[in-house]
Amino acid sequence: MLDIGSGTGQLARAISDGAGIVVALEPEPDMVAVGKRSTAEHANIEWQIGRDADVPRLFGHVEPFDLVTVGNAFHHMDRRRLIDDLDAVVTDSGCVAICSSGVPAWLQSADWSIALRDTLRTEFGMAADRAGVPDHDTDRVVLSNSAFSTVDRWSFEQIEPRSIGSIVGELVSSASGLIDPERARRLHDVLAPFAAEEQVLEMAATTALIATRKPRRST
Repeated sequence: MLDIGSGTGQLARAISDGAGIVVALEPEPDMVAVGKRSTAEHANIEWQIGRDADVPRLFGHVEPFDLVTVGNAFHHMDRRRLIDDLDAVVTDSGCVAICSSGVPAWLQSADWSIALRDTLRTEFGMAADRAGVPDHDTDRVVLSNSAFSTVDRWSFEQIEPRSIGSIVGELVSSASGLIDPERARRLHDVLAPFAAEEQVLEMAATTALIATRKPRRST
């Protein structure tokens, strides 16, 4: 499995139990350090520093992957180019899964989320709006016009604990370099009063677009 834009390793960690080797690809060295700590108990996760544009260079000459995942980052990438690149690094029977949350952590109705977006606005001067939120319909069009044109959509909601570190990591990744380590520590401090054992309760609304190639016609 290859997880592109792995962030804190949330997807890589979730799927690692059912995978052989998981490669977590993340462009930010600081985030790689966080991801390595959060996945330390998963010996089959290998971290690499790199961007989506590096996929052909890094993986064009290695054994292809059965599964490629992208979580909450696809809309920040050159989507058409990436999907074209993945055609050469995914097995014939493999798939691409674009996974994203319906409501970002900073736009929820919980008290901790309200405190988070208030801090982003009043202290950092950052608008906590829906700009950059994943657009599932656009993602589906991109996939449908690629080699991975058979697309199924899965959605589910559940309330689950989430670590402060993963929330701050999502923000850092989404802000594209605007949140430095000092600001990240401040956001951690804002969330800490709402947490029990470094975790808060989140309404997780997850959508996954599972894209595969059309079956080849036999001759």
